[in-house]
Amino acid sequence: MSTLSSVSEHVLRLSHSTVEQAQEPILLYNQRGQISRANPVAARQLGYARTKLLTLSFQDLHPAYDTPAYT
Repeated sequence: MSTLSSVSEHVLRLSHSTVEQAQEPILLYNQRGQISRANPVAARQLGYARTKLLTLSFQDLHPAYDTPAYT
């Protein structure tokens, strides 16, 4: 394994740990607006199981959001 690969893996693990351990809700979205990652605090505050959150989109959580107005 190269040093660069090892460093990259370490950074990814650190990033994952930071999101998981955060005391604030964190939702990460993909380019289509689908939730791709949610930390436990986000799930708890929104009242969803994390597995359910991963099936939702930004629009599901914010139905009044007018996509054309922001694109």
